[in-house]
Amino acid sequence: MDCFEKRILLDDVNELVKLYDVLDPKSYDIIYYRYGFGKAIMTLDEIGKRYNLSKERIRQLEKEAKGNLKWHLGRNNSKLKLFRIFEIISKDIGLPYIAIDVLCEYIDDIVNSFKIACLFDLVNSNIKYSNVYRIVYDNNKFSLDDINQRILNVLKYAYTIDEYNELPLVAQTIVKKNYIFDGNIYRKKKFDREKEVADIIRKLFPYGFRPSNKMQIEKLNTELLKEGIRSDNYNVRELFALLDRENFCLIDRGTYIYEDDAIELPQNLLNDISKNILNSKEKKVYYNDLYEQYKDILEEYGINNYFYLKGIIDNRIDINYPKRKDYIIKDDSYKQQNIIKSKVEVKNSYWDNYVNNMKESMKKYIDEVEKDSEIVQEQAPNFDDYKLDYVSKCALDRFIKFAFKKNKSNTMKIEALYKIFKDDYKALQEEMPFVDSPEKLKKLICNNSELCEFYISLVKLKL
Repeated sequence: MDCFEKRILLDDVNELVKLYDVLDPKSYDIIYYRYGFGKAIMTLDEIGKRYNLSKERIRQLEKEAKGNLKWHLGRNNSKLKLFRIFEIISKDIGLPYIAIDVLCEYIDDIVNSFKIACLFDLVNSNIKYSNVYRIVYDNNKFSLDDINQRILNVLKYAYTIDEYNELPLVAQTIVKKNYIFDGNIYRKKKFDREKEVADIIRKLFPYGFRPSNKMQIEKLNTELLKEGIRSDNYNVRELFALLDRENFCLIDRGTYIYEDDAIELPQNLLNDISKNILNSKEKKVYYNDLYEQYKDILEEYGINNYFYLKGIIDNRIDINYPKRKDYIIKDDSYKQQNIIKSKVEVKNSYWDNYVNNMKESMKKYIDEVEKDSEIVQEQAPNFDDYKLDYVSKCALDRFIKFAFKKNKSNTMKIEALYKIFKDDYKALQEEMPFVDSPEKLKKLICNNSELCEFYISLVKLKL
């Protein structure tokens, strides 16, 4: 901003501030307290107690004061001067909004800054003033939600009380709305720690992150501490696990990049690599062999080692085979377990309905027991509450044991699981012709403990 614009700005401010001279002392004070000129905003009730007036009377006086200011604002090109102030400052800072702190820097007076901001609240235009956020903004370019998100994106994930007090007023308001205060520190709500750590890794190391590199780990831990995301340091094992969960792509030995930033290979090439793996007669398909086979094409796209190819295969090619460090195991049992898992997932809707029906049955049963308890209490007053509770508990336990058939053995559960698939038996036979007995199904399921637990839980409900 040059000296000429600065002079115009201050002249416009001085003329607009004089509009408040038309208000009587009480009306001015009400506007002063309602907009919190440099202080906390007061409610109508709080102002009413100060002047010994009702809340409704204060509201009426505020409305009259605003109407008076609005009328005088419509005279002598006052609106044009107001908009010129916004245009000059907005252009100078390069933003479609002006925080009250920034306005104060240009006007050099906190009270006059609030007086100017208050006038924006009285005119009907696209330039608005938010008394909550303490911000003047162009409603045609940004909504308050956009501004809130824009500022929230550049804020840290945690603030101490001292750091919070040093923030601008608009940032303090956003922190209060979007952070949780635990007595010492403001922490961001709905905070996905691992996602935020992944974003910082992506920002700090755009060309690759190596969890075993001590300098990179030290730099990451320093940034996490600075941002308030984590006070203790990550170790190598934790970082490798995080990279795996957050879909980072291997690009070299021990070096990872965010999956979206990895090199894009054409879909027809990915399909060709996938067919090559599926059609291979070897029980182990080595990544290095695949790289040598497609080396000339891969180098054209900038992939110059087999680790990068491994990262792309593991992240972007859907094959139901277990993957190891240097090779892919062509294990049909792994694929067959996935087929069974997908079939059980089809039964999930039945599971949910069954559980809900069971809950309803249990609720009705408990209600009946309570009614019986009341009858017993009427007929035998000496039968105290403790005994009634014991009777109810025993009755409920018997009901649960009956409903879930807890006396069944695991073998019978597996046999029942085999019966679950009777409806889909033809489809099952086509995909897995070898599954023709409960014993074979049991053996297949028991290869995966997680699936086994899941299926046995399902069988408990089906029996």
